[in-house]
Amino acid sequence: MGITPIDQKLKTLLNNPEMADVQFIVGKERIEIYGHKLLLSVSSPIWKTMFYSSKWKEVNNKMISKVEIPDIDPESFLSILEFAYTRKIKITPKTALNVLHAADKFLMKELKEATLNHILKNLNNRTSLNTYERALDLKEHQLIEITLRYIETHAIEIFSEQRCLCNLKDSTIQTLLRSDKLLISEIEIFRRVIERGNDLIKKRSLQKTAKNLKECLLPILPLIRLDLIEPRGLEEVSRSKLYNYEYLFSILVRVTIKNQIRYSTSRKALKIKPLIALKTIRALLLGADSEENVEDVTRSIKSTGINNLDFFDISRVTPKLKDIINKYDAIFIFTNAGIKDPVKIGNLLASFVEHGGGLVVCAAYALVENSQAQLKGRIITENFLPTKPGKLVTEILGDNYKLDSRSRNNHPILKNARTFYLGRSNEHIQTKLIENEPFDDKTIIVEKLQSDNPLIMVKKREDFGSVVVLNFYPVSNSVFNGGWLSSTDGAIIIANSVEYVANF
Repeated sequence: MGITPIDQKLKTLLNNPEMADVQFIVGKERIEIYGHKLLLSVSSPIWKTMFYSSKWKEVNNKMISKVEIPDIDPESFLSILEFAYTRKIKITPKTALNVLHAADKFLMKELKEATLNHILKNLNNRTSLNTYERALDLKEHQLIEITLRYIETHAIEIFSEQRCLCNLKDSTIQTLLRSDKLLISEIEIFRRVIERGNDLIKKRSLQKTAKNLKECLLPILPLIRLDLIEPRGLEEVSRSKLYNYEYLFSILVRVTIKNQIRYSTSRKALKIKPLIALKTIRALLLGADSEENVEDVTRSIKSTGINNLDFFDISRVTPKLKDIINKYDAIFIFTNAGIKDPVKIGNLLASFVEHGGGLVVCAAYALVENSQAQLKGRIITENFLPTKPGKLVTEILGDNYKLDSRSRNNHPILKNARTFYLGRSNEHIQTKLIENEPFDDKTIIVEKLQSDNPLIMVKKREDFGSVVVLNFYPVSNSVFNGGWLSSTDGAIIIANSVEYVANF
């Protein structure tokens, strides 16, 4: 855009205290920058509302009003003001993303479009990863989508650069590695991740050992799709000592059983399900309840032969991700008392499912909305479960509620289960089923109560672990008078649910 004589005169007013009627205090440095309300209001409806609303005038009745702008750096803010005064863009690689974010914030549509075009014009293999990370930080969704598409298409060239992942955040790399469309072999991704781990060891002054390398890469390693690496590449993976032999062998056996090995430049992973159980199920029980009730649920889980079962009392402690990843095949969670940190537990469960772990949640009371025992965090907000939390309700079912064998299609969760009585309290939730958002989600209603309210729900998402929600309180009437009737098959349903999510 050329500068007209009028623009040139207006530019002389830029950051000029003379005739200024607003003073901005900008950035962490608190730099004073002067402006003129009338000119700025023409460029931004936000400023127009701010400067000329009656409430603003009552509070700021001085000759020069002061406005705090703490979240924009001074150089970027001056670029915004210059555009408002002259319609000329003056941005640098350093300020481009900040100007884009500010233009969005102040609803300066013309400036946003011009800045976005400038960024995309200069997008290349060297800048794309940092641009993508900054776009994620600023939640600039249009730029996130465009840059991710560029990275996916040019992944071979981008990932061929040494240390390309070393200066990115874990969260950025996690988002990238969840993409199915990175046109690059998985072994090349693995090599760049190892390179990042060695860089972190050096920065943290740690001894170069496999244990420290794994610790540094814990948030990223589960997202590497080992079943897309050919046998020769798996030998290289084995030499890193990041995975135990049993785990790598199980990967190889799984793909061999299905005879579905596909080696290509695409990361669209095959969701390979084992035809047989390859190892003993390792399960974790997370509970917030009395010791007697925990023991009763433990007996139910072990009723069909699951003996490798550990326990965390989440009313007192919150386990860390490193304590459960690659250690357990399934987690069973139930609550009655308050959870010490429901948000952290919810985030932990979401990460576990993302990394392929199976999850069983008992809706009463972990999904009773607004209760002290309710789960929170990503497991709820990002729709990992087939239902949202709901209102606690009771329902009279009769003493011997029979499961409908015709409707369940011989589902593994109901294997050998013939009857089930919810108990005298009949406590469950009014479900709020979540519509399938990603195209690869699949929600199955395994069994319903007589009122048509779901009793057992399964959610399966490609590349994630399976999730089961049992819409009842898992403690039997052996220890809790209002619990499910112990003479019916509640224990079988509970144990089968754990086996199902561990294997499917």
